[in-house]
Amino acid sequence: MKKFFTFICLIFLLLSVSVVSADTTYTVQYGDTLYRIALNHGVSMQEIMDANGISNADVIYVGQVLTIPDGETAPQPTQPPAPQPTQPPDPQPTQPPPSGQTTTHTVQSGDTVANIARRYNVTIQAIVNANNLVNANYIYVGQVLIIPGSGTAPPTQPPAPTQPPAPTTTPTPPPATATPTPPTTGDTIHVVQRGDTTASIARQYGVTINAIVVANNLANPNYIYVGQRLLIPVGQPEPAPTTSPPAPTPTTPPPSVTAPPPTATPVPPTQTPVPPTATPVPPPPTAVPTLGPNVLPNYSFEEGHYNLNGIPELQVPTNWRLQWDEGANPFGTEWLRPESRVLSGAFLPAFERPLFIFDGWHTVKVFKGYGPISFRLLADVNLTPGTYELKVQVFPDMVVDVVNGQKIYATDPRAAEIALLGNGTTSGFLLPAIGQRNIIAHQFRVDQAGIVTVGAGMRGRYGLQSNGFFTDAWSLQRIGD
Repeated sequence: MKKFFTFICLIFLLLSVSVVSADTTYTVQYGDTLYRIALNHGVSMQEIMDANGISNADVIYVGQVLTIPDGETAPQPTQPPAPQPTQPPDPQPTQPPPSGQTTTHTVQSGDTVANIARRYNVTIQAIVNANNLVNANYIYVGQVLIIPGSGTAPPTQPPAPTQPPAPTTTPTPPPATATPTPPTTGDTIHVVQRGDTTASIARQYGVTINAIVVANNLANPNYIYVGQRLLIPVGQPEPAPTTSPPAPTPTTPPPSVTAPPPTATPVPPTQTPVPPTATPVPPPPTAVPTLGPNVLPNYSFEEGHYNLNGIPELQVPTNWRLQWDEGANPFGTEWLRPESRVLSGAFLPAFERPLFIFDGWHTVKVFKGYGPISFRLLADVNLTPGTYELKVQVFPDMVVDVVNGQKIYATDPRAAEIALLGNGTTSGFLLPAIGQRNIIAHQFRVDQAGIVTVGAGMRGRYGLQSNGFFTDAWSLQRIGD
C-alpha cells in the first residue's frame, strides 16, 4: 500500500510539472505584423521583441519562427482578436457601457488605445472613430476619450472640453474660456484645441500669423500641439517679421497646404487710415490656369517595385531611383544606408493604413533604426516648356521610443527635414510636422522641352530608435506657360 501511495504521488508530481506554462512558437504568415501577432496572443510587442532579440518591430519576414513568451495556442493568422480581453483586467476593472450608451475615460500614465479598448471590451477602431483620432498611437495623459457602447455606431464628433457638444459643422471645439471675445488691447492666452491651426487662431483673434509666430518664438507655424499655451498679442503693433514674408505671387507657395496665404488673415487696422478713394478692388483676375494631368510615372507607387542592386532591403518603386548619403554627417553620427520598402496595406494594422497610405493600396517607407539617414527619391520626366508644381505627401515617423506598444515621437522639429527638387531648383530643407501627414509643394519652370529630374530629398539627422518617412500619392502638374 505504501508503494502504491508513493507511485501515485510521483505521477501527480510529473503531471504538475508538465502543465507549467511554457513559451510557444508562431510562424510568421503573409500579411502579419508584430502588432497583430502580439494582440492575437495577448502579449505586448515588447515582450515578443525581447524574447526574439528583435531591435526593429517593422522587420519580420514570412516563415520566421517567433517565440511567444507565456503564449497560448497560436490562432490562425486570419482569426480576429478574441472579443474578451486576453490579459488580466486592471486592479479596478471598468464595466463596459450598456448597449446604445457611451461613457468617457481619462487617459492615465501607461494607457494605450489598445489596453483601453480591452478594458471596455470595445475595438480599437471604435475608439479611434469616436474621438476622431488621427493617430491611434498618440494619446496623452489627461485626455478624455469617448468610449462607445457595444453594438452602437461610434459618434463622429470629438469630445468637447466643455458641456455643450461641438457643432456638427466643425470639429474644432470652442476655447476653454467662455465666450471667446478677445479683448481689444493687451495680450491674452489661447490653449490649443483639437483642430486648431496657427491660421485659424490668428483669424479668431484678429491678428496675423506672423504676430503669433514672433510672440511665441515658433520655429514652424505649422507645428503646434493640443494643450499648448500661445500668447496672443491682441491690439499690439504688428511685429516686424523675422524673415521675409512670402511673396504674393503664385510662384512661391507655402511649404504646406495647411498654412493659408497671408492675405487670408484679417489684419487689425493700421495707424494710417486708408483714404476713401483707395477702394481695395483686386486687380482683374488673370485666367486661372487649367491644371494639367499628373505626369509623374507610378505616382502612387501601385505599379510594382525592384530590388536595387539585388539587395532585398532596398525596394524601390518602378520608374523611380533611390540615392543616399553615407559617411560624414555635419550633425553628428555618420549617415547610414537606409532601408526602403514598398508596403501594401496587408503589412500595416488597419488603424495605421489611413495614416500611411494616401492613395491606392501601397506606400513607400524609407527608414533606419538607430542611425541617421539622408536620401533622395527621384524620377526623370519628359516635360514641355511651362511652369510646373510638384506636390509630395509625407508622414515623418520619427520614433524615439515605444512604450506599451505606443510610439513616442521626436519633439525636436529638426529631426525630420524634406526638400523638393525640380529641374535643378530646390525648395530648400523644410521642417514637416512629425507624426502626421504633410503636403509639401514646389514650383519651377521649364524653358526647353526635354528630360527633367524631379523628386524629394529627406533626412533624419539623429540616430533615433526609428528614423522613418512614409510617402505616397505624389503629383507633378503643369500650371501655366
